[in-house]
Amino acid sequence: MDKVLAYVEEHKADFIQNLKEAVAIQSVSAWPQKRPEIKKMLEWAGSRLESFGAEIEYANIGSQTLPDGDVIPLPPVLLGSLGNDPAKVTLVLYGHLDVQPASKSDGWDTEPFELTEKDGKLFGRGASDDKGPVLGWIHVIEAFKNTGVDLPVNLKFVFEGMEESGSEGLDDLLEQRSSSFFKGVDYVCISDNYWLGTEKPCLTYGLRGNVYFFIEVECADKDLHSGVFGGVVHEAMADLVYLMNQLLGMDGKILIPGVYDTVAPLTKEEEELYEKMDFDPEKLRSDIGCKCLNNEGKKEAVLMAKMRNPTLSLHGIEGAFSDAGCKTVIPRKVIGKFSLRIVPNQTVEGITKLTEDYINSLWEARKSPNKMKVKMVHGGPHWLTDPFGPQFQAGVKATKRVYGVEPDLTREGGSIPVTLTLQRVSGKSVMLLPMGAADDGAHSQNEKIDVRNYIMGVNMEKVPAVAYASRGFIHFTIHVRGLKENVHSGHHGGVIYEPLADLVYYLNTLTDSEGKVLVTGFYDNIEPLTADEAATYRCAPFSPKAYQKMLGARGIRHQDKIEALARRWHYPSLSLHGIDGAPRHREGVKASIAASVSGRFSIRIVPSQNPEEIKSLVVQHFSKMVEARKSPNEVKVM
Repeated sequence: MDKVLAYVEEHKADFIQNLKEAVAIQSVSAWPQKRPEIKKMLEWAGSRLESFGAEIEYANIGSQTLPDGDVIPLPPVLLGSLGNDPAKVTLVLYGHLDVQPASKSDGWDTEPFELTEKDGKLFGRGASDDKGPVLGWIHVIEAFKNTGVDLPVNLKFVFEGMEESGSEGLDDLLEQRSSSFFKGVDYVCISDNYWLGTEKPCLTYGLRGNVYFFIEVECADKDLHSGVFGGVVHEAMADLVYLMNQLLGMDGKILIPGVYDTVAPLTKEEEELYEKMDFDPEKLRSDIGCKCLNNEGKKEAVLMAKMRNPTLSLHGIEGAFSDAGCKTVIPRKVIGKFSLRIVPNQTVEGITKLTEDYINSLWEARKSPNKMKVKMVHGGPHWLTDPFGPQFQAGVKATKRVYGVEPDLTREGGSIPVTLTLQRVSGKSVMLLPMGAADDGAHSQNEKIDVRNYIMGVNMEKVPAVAYASRGFIHFTIHVRGLKENVHSGHHGGVIYEPLADLVYYLNTLTDSEGKVLVTGFYDNIEPLTADEAATYRCAPFSPKAYQKMLGARGIRHQDKIEALARRWHYPSLSLHGIDGAPRHREGVKASIAASVSGRFSIRIVPSQNPEEIKSLVVQHFSKMVEARKSPNEVKVM
C-alpha cells in the first residue's frame, strides 16, 4: 500500500493537470448548445477507465423536449465495470460530469473554465461539483494499476451528464438495469457532497427530502399603471405577500399546522453524534455573512436545523418587477416560490396536503376576489441509512488512516435524489463520501477545491480497509501431498503418513479455542480501541443476542455489544473455510486415504497491518509447524 500512496504523491502535478483538462470541457447541461461537450466529457472519462481495463458502455437514455418545443438527444450515461472476482466485494461508484452554468461576467475572479491554482486552491467550474471527486476515483484506479497492486474490490461506475438538470432519463435506465448491471453489488458510494466545515472530513448517512411549491395569484388580464389603478384593484402582489408572510416565523419555525407532528424524536445516540461533531456556529455565520443565526447560534440546535429538522425557505417571486431602477407597475400575475425540506417520517404527499390545506384556508380568510392556486411542482423523499454498518466503519477507518482523525457522521440538509434510486435498484447500503469542503462554493462564483482535499481525497479512496467491508482480506491455501494417488485405508492405514492428518494438525495451530490467532507477531501492530470508537459502537443499533438469532448460531464469542462490534470491525480475524481433496460422498462411506489435500482459510486484516508482512508471518508459522511435525509429506503455502 505504501507504493500506492507514494504514487499519488509523485503524480500530484499530473492529477491537477487532468482536472485542468476536465474543467476546460464546458459540459453545462443547462445550455443545450453544450450537449456535445457533455458527450466529450463522458468519453474523456470513459477512455481513461478503458485504459485501466474497464469494460464500458455509453447507455442511450433518449431525448429531451426543450421549452421552445425543440427535441434534442440526452447525453448518454457512462456505465462501466472493472473486476469480477467473486472473492471480492463489488462497489458501485456514482458521479456526474455535467456542471452549472458559469461566466466570468457573473462575478468570477478567474475564467471559470480555466483551472487556476492559487494559495493551495484550485478554482474552476466543476472542480468540486463533481469533476474533482470523479477524477479522484479514476486516479485511485490508476495508482493501483500502475504500481501492480491488486484492487481490493470489484468496481462498477455510473457517471451521468444531466445531474445539474434533474438527471432526466437516469432513473428509468437504472430501473431497467436493476437485475443485470446491479446484480451482485454489495455497496454504493457517492462523492457529491461536502464536509460540515473546512478542516475535518465527514461521512454522510442522511439527506432531507424536498417539496417545492408555487403560489400563483392573478388580478388582471394585463399589467396596470399604479398611478391610474393603485387603490382601485385588489393587487396580486399584496395578496401573495400576505400568503408568503404566514409561512415562516421570525425564529425560523414553519407556521403550517401539523408539519412537526411526525418528526422523529431525538435519540440519545443521535444527540451524542451532534455533540461530537467538529462544528463552529460562529464560523458558519461569518462565512455566509449573516448577522446572526437562528436557535441563538447554539451548536447542537444549529446542526439539527441543518440536518434533521424540517425547514421552509422562500425563494422568490416570478412576474414582479425585478430589474434595476424603478417601474411603477402593478403586475397582473405573480408566482411565489418556496420549498420545504422534509425528514424521516414525513412524506411528500403528507406535506403537500398540509401545505395546500393551510394556504387555501388563509386564502379563504383573505376574501380576495383574485384567482389563487397553490401547487406542488416537485417532490422528493428523504434518505437515511445506518451509519454504523460495515461500509461506514470502513470509511471511518480509511479517513482516520489518511487524515489522522475520525470523521464526523453527518446528515446533509440538501437532497441528492439519485441516492434513493441507487439504494432501491441495488438493494444495498449507500454511503456519501465527500471530498469537498464546506466553503468550496459549488454552484456559485469562484467554485474551488483545495489541493489538500483533491489529493488526500484520492488517498482516502484507496486505503486497503476501504475494501468496502470493514477489513482487508487475504486468502491462503495450504497444500499437503504424500502419495501419488488415493489408497485404501484398510490396506495402508497406520502405515503411511496421511496428508489429511498433517493438514488437520497444521490448521489446528492457527487459532485457539477463543478464536485468537496463534501466528507469532500477528497482533504486533494492532491499534487499541479508542474511546471515540467505543462510543460509536455504543451508539450502534446492534444487539448481540439478536445478531446470534439472525445467524442461527448456537453461540457467539462476545455478548458485550462493544466487544462484539470491535471483533467484527476493529480487530483482525482468521477463518477456516474448507478442505479440498478429501474423499467426498453423498451416502455411505468411502474408506480411502487422500493422496493430497488442501486447506483453505482467510485472514481479515485491519489498516495497521501490512498484507505482505502478514503473508510472511503465516509462511514462517507453517515452516515452524512443519519442522515440529516431522512429517515427510510435502507442504506448500500459497
